[in-house]
Amino acid sequence: MTNIDRFESIFRAATRNVFHFKANPIRSVLVICDANAEVAAKYTQQVETFLTPLFVGPGHQVEYLTMAGGEFDRVSVLVEKLSGMTPDLICTHRNLHTPLDEFPHSLGSYVDVLTQATSIPILLLPRPQRLTSDSELSLPAGPKRVLALTDHLDGDDRLVSWSATMTVENGDLYLTHIEDEQTFQRYISTIGKIPEIDTQMARELLLRQLLKDPEDYIQTCITAVKEAGFLCNIHPLITIGNRLSDIRRLIEEHNVDLVVTNTKDEDQMAMHGLAYEIAIELQKKPLLLV
Repeated sequence: MTNIDRFESIFRAATRNVFHFKANPIRSVLVICDANAEVAAKYTQQVETFLTPLFVGPGHQVEYLTMAGGEFDRVSVLVEKLSGMTPDLICTHRNLHTPLDEFPHSLGSYVDVLTQATSIPILLLPRPQRLTSDSELSLPAGPKRVLALTDHLDGDDRLVSWSATMTVENGDLYLTHIEDEQTFQRYISTIGKIPEIDTQMARELLLRQLLKDPEDYIQTCITAVKEAGFLCNIHPLITIGNRLSDIRRLIEEHNVDLVVTNTKDEDQMAMHGLAYEIAIELQKKPLLLV
């Protein structure tokens, strides 16, 4: 390595992404439900119970709007109705106008389209029938334990900002970065075939840097979130492993009330791959798709 290469490496290692909080004021919430008007109204009340503790401070009033199942019968109709509305948050459930028993591992065509047809965050909740019939399913009075989840936390200001917005005062926000072990091992296996590179040293240094980037970013998140006036407690969860199994484990260990994840990639129209896997897996947990 030349002196110039060494200098460039040191310089790049010293640079880091700095978190900038992006305000997400919530003044209007639209609740979409496929049940009749009476059930939809009760569902909206449950949503209010879940969200109201987030909206503290004088003058912070939130308008709740309800769209019952009889107001739309096709995806195109729902999208058209939304085009004339400007809610800050959409709350709905999986498999709108679709029997849950027939497609237990699906979001349904309505939610699939909504995640791409609008930039409005979507809070995905258990459907009304499950909230009333399953004792394991209930909505707490405010998300006290929130887990932000992405496959690349470093630099994801929007995800972290929304996660802080959705955590109650004095609640716990877990900023999670799970480096995929299978991918890491594949790169190390490739490096092991290059005689000029010390494989063990490359393994240690590469893993150290991969985990250091999100660690440094989270430290800037802690400072900026407090400066923005949010009083949640931020906890870094940074590790290497199997994303899905580790995600399930972390959610259970910390008794998480809400999971926040991305739904869009800049270079694709379909829902972000990791987000879709999580949305399918976590059928009993509230999930915010941003």
